[in-house]
Amino acid sequence: MDHKIHQGRNVKRFREMLGIKQEALALDLGEDWNQKDFFT
Repeated sequence: MDHKIHQGRNVKRFREMLGIKQEALALDLGEDWNQKDFFT
């Protein structure tokens, strides 16, 4: 059985554990990052 990992869900879990809002994470990553780059 091929099981795919849902990366977005994992990022959300870590973010919530650390108490970081999505906007704050985006600012910390900077302008060079986007969702496509992060999950490929």
